[in-house]
Amino acid sequence: IKKWQLLWHRSDAPAVDLQEADFLSVGNRAFRKSRRSMEEIRLPEGLSAIKSEAFRDCRRLFSVRLPEDSDVGLGTGAFRDCVRLREITPFEHLSSIGERAFSGCTMLSQIPFGTGLRRIGAYAFRDCASLRSVSLPAHLESIGKGAFLNCTELERVEIEDGITHLAPAMLRGCISLGELRFPSTLTVLEEDILRDCSALSSIHLPGSVQRIERNALRGCRRLREARMDLGVSMIGAGAFRDCPELR
Repeated sequence: IKKWQLLWHRSDAPAVDLQEADFLSVGNRAFRKSRRSMEEIRLPEGLSAIKSEAFRDCRRLFSVRLPEDSDVGLGTGAFRDCVRLREITPFEHLSSIGERAFSGCTMLSQIPFGTGLRRIGAYAFRDCASLRSVSLPAHLESIGKGAFLNCTELERVEIEDGITHLAPAMLRGCISLGELRFPSTLTVLEEDILRDCSALSSIHLPGSVQRIERNALRGCRRLREARMDLGVSMIGAGAFRDCPELR
């Protein structure tokens, strides 16, 4: 530990309890020497950041306990490829989620975002194959490209009113997605955003949507109905390509 940052940790114990430790952030790749044995960890009160790849490839890790008294930001790849990770509690205390922070966490099934969340980075939940539902809070300021790419079990997405922009390819390849409600504040349906969402049967775009970008709904092979309120002025190339059920 240096200047209240945990630089590295080494232990052969499956359970790591750092609740009484005195640090405010977890450093880059801090747990690379514990990744073969660690199964669960408790982090101290006052923690504010988990930096890049801090827990990357901790393939036995299944439970992470965050502090109750502060919001925590996650750096790039913070939990990337933690293939057994099932829970981070309280998940509601995450203030930002960096690029690829949970990419490859194939056992992560619940992500209850809190109102303090401001940013989700690119490919943050890519290939999270057990994720079933997502609710994006109104205070979310930015979402990166492909944030939920290839979340193959994702069935339902709720997006609260107040969000004006989503991200290209945000839900691409979510082949189980059957229910999606767009907010009345959305202005653009981004490129590739719902590409290859083969279970989606209908969509309703509110009047606030002005543009549908290229390939936005390409490959939605069960899409039968696309309703658009007055407002759409541009539909990009290939937006509805390979939608054979669309009538």
